[in-house]
Amino acid sequence: MIRLLKDIILFPKLLAKYRELLWSFVRRELKAKYEGSLLGMFWPVIHPVVLFTIYYFIFAKLLKLPVSVDLMPWADVTAGERLGNVLEDAGSGWRATFFLVTGILPWITISESLQRSSGIVIENANLIKKIAFPSEFLPTYVVILHTIYFLIGFVIFLAIQLLVNGCLPGTLVWFPLILLLQVVFLTGLGMFVGALNVFIRDVAQIVPLFTIFWMFASPVFYEPRILAMVGGPKQQKFVDTITPYLCVNPVYNLLTLYRDIFKYGRETEIVQLVADNGENLLMVEKVTQNCGISIDCLLIFAAQTVLTFLVGYAFFLRSKGRFADEV
Repeated sequence: MIRLLKDIILFPKLLAKYRELLWSFVRRELKAKYEGSLLGMFWPVIHPVVLFTIYYFIFAKLLKLPVSVDLMPWADVTAGERLGNVLEDAGSGWRATFFLVTGILPWITISESLQRSSGIVIENANLIKKIAFPSEFLPTYVVILHTIYFLIGFVIFLAIQLLVNGCLPGTLVWFPLILLLQVVFLTGLGMFVGALNVFIRDVAQIVPLFTIFWMFASPVFYEPRILAMVGGPKQQKFVDTITPYLCVNPVYNLLTLYRDIFKYGRETEIVQLVADNGENLLMVEKVTQNCGISIDCLLIFAAQTVLTFLVGYAFFLRSKGRFADEV
């Protein structure tokens, strides 16, 4: 157990020692994916741009997805307004787009990293049988690869934010920490499913199904608070019931942190009023500035990240000695 803990603690040192090897895996993957295509390395840029355009016209303009009123552009949201008017105004199209992008970009990274990591050990059976090869680099390089794709999309998203809003949020200072936690979380999770699939080959088939369930159980396309507001009494009761348990889901905490960054430190309080004719009205009570991100979500996700990495890496280390016999 002491040796296991020592190996876990020394993982950053191992990365530093074999950084050239790790980066060679990433370069090879990037080259293999786009080699021979007409647009080559431009595809990582084209892909998110096309997705952003689709999100804007389908979800924001056509379906008019109701989302948080705290997201920019927000200069048109003032106290005393009806929530319905705020959700239908011209700026709501961009708010819906920003909401979707801040959910889908991290989720694509999570989903693709997890699915690719589940079979990465078996895919590299020839390397596993070489005694000197550090097999924990396989799920690690997969996470780094998809993080690079994520960063390309994120930079494009920042450019759109700057174009639409004329500025970027000061809360971006939190981004490096959130990204680091995301990478460590996915590395631990990738190591766990990658090692488990060596012994139970069904894992590679279960993971895609699990990610679909996990996606809809996470607020990628919706916001619980808005669902409760625009839905009926039964829906509001259901949302109120599950809200205290949402923080158990690491993805909920991660997406909340990303979306908090692009609220520009703003928090809108909504109240429910009853009109003279008995109609229930949702009104913007006040708009205030806060510290920027949810510290509770940050601390919870940090704890979940540490636990996931410790369990995942420990399981990988305990299992790697049997990989050569199983693959």
